Amino acid sequence: MRISIASILLLLLSIKNMQAQNHYWSQQYGAENTLLGGAMTAGANDNSAMYYNPARLGFIESPKISISANAYGIDIVNLKNAAGTKLDLKSAKLMLYPQIASGSLIIKRNPKFKMVYGSLVRYRTALHYEQTNTMNYDVFTKLPGEEYYDARVEYDYNGIANWFGGAFGYKINDNWSIGYTQFFTYINLQYRQSYNITSDNKIRNTYFVSSNNSNLNFSINNIGAVEKVGIAYQKQSLKKDSLFFRVGLNVTMPSFKIFSKSKVYQSSELNNINEQGFTPSDSFNAVSSVLNNSNSNIKTNFKDPASIALGFEIENKKIRFCATVEYFIRVKEYNMIKDNSKTVKRPVQNNTPVYVEDYMTIKQSNQPIVNVAFGFEYKFRTKIKSEEKTRAWSLLLGIRTDFNNHDQVYRLQKLEKGTENAFNPDNWKYIHYSVGASLDRKSDKFSFGIDFGKGLTRKTLQAINISEPTAGNFLLGEKQNTVIPQINSINFVMGYTYKFNKTDRLMKIRPL
Repeated sequence: MRISIASILLLLLSIKNMQAQNHYWSQQYGAENTLLGGAMTAGANDNSAMYYNPARLGFIESPKISISANAYGIDIVNLKNAAGTKLDLKSAKLMLYPQIASGSLIIKRNPKFKMVYGSLVRYRTALHYEQTNTMNYDVFTKLPGEEYYDARVEYDYNGIANWFGGAFGYKINDNWSIGYTQFFTYINLQYRQSYNITSDNKIRNTYFVSSNNSNLNFSINNIGAVEKVGIAYQKQSLKKDSLFFRVGLNVTMPSFKIFSKSKVYQSSELNNINEQGFTPSDSFNAVSSVLNNSNSNIKTNFKDPASIALGFEIENKKIRFCATVEYFIRVKEYNMIKDNSKTVKRPVQNNTPVYVEDYMTIKQSNQPIVNVAFGFEYKFRTKIKSEEKTRAWSLLLGIRTDFNNHDQVYRLQKLEKGTENAFNPDNWKYIHYSVGASLDRKSDKFSFGIDFGKGLTRKTLQAINISEPTAGNFLLGEKQNTVIPQINSINFVMGYTYKFNKTDRLMKIRPL
């Protein structure tokens, strides 16, 4: 039974997974930890301590193999008015993705020294939005009557961020432990933004089409490294041996880049939009411009911030209460994509080309935020069938914030006429609620439950406005602060931990 559960969860780990860089706490590690709100800085008692606080490894008594997965997850997003008045942007995708797979070792010659190795999914996201609008509207106020207007917009935002590495913990004495984690990270971020907008116009007997077509595509592949250092304190009550007090501090260093290889493509095309160039005669001065460039090996960077987490936990034989607060330090605006080429403006007039620099340069920044989490566990009475067969059920409850760290847009260094900054389609705040149960036996532990995320409904700026277009704004309307996000995220999580004993030969793995 143990092997079959582990095999099923390992199979889930082979499925492609997604991430969301705008939220630091969307993903938690270990089913039990997730159901306790991720408030594990002081009390992580399994291999997930490599992420929450490596110093907690010093208090692990036996080596373990841990596998946790979000078996099913769905994000339901409805950004009301995001593309204009009564024009919503919606996305709903069902995903299967893992949380963490890890193992731990205890060295016989120095049992105070513990080691953990494994991989985890740091972020995941898969969002797709599209919207259309066709209508008769007075786009060109200086032309008689209304024009036929047709607009189509589309956004795709997908990515994956895997962290893998090892952690070390050393138990200084019965109360204190220190630890260090080294992660190597792989991040793939794919973004696509496309606008295709046209207006059918007429001046006397002359019919013509005005258009604004814009596309931005980029894919970032970044390999980097992140370090964590931690300290943990644990004290057992002298009066009640089942009562424990725990405190933990975990510091995450800012990431640094090892290697990156990315590509980007951007184009913008404007036709017959200059209303001042139109005359009341049967002819008009056509005005067109094209910018188009791509690079498959462009300089890129992606930065994860430094953070400081402080946690507290109290536990006895009946209950366990834990809390964590983590402060994420600001990342100043930097060049996520740096374009060193020159983009020519077309058409070229009089054989004298005009160039645009930094046309494909994209900047981003991360705001400082504070997230807090609380967890509660109620332990039912342990059932003892024999010395080798004990069962202890627990009820797990948790709540945590997951605030957005990012601006609403990826800012373009050079914003040309008719183009827009890249809309960030993942810019809301979450509060997560979780409930579940765990079954703890002498040789293993199984946890399962539901993690529900609710987006906070505060008004934000529109991604684009295609409901009130004007010629002066290149067939777009002025963006308004009228977006009401309606966000729901539902995940079923489950996890399995196998605890080794001295004679264990499962999968031919033994403690060192």
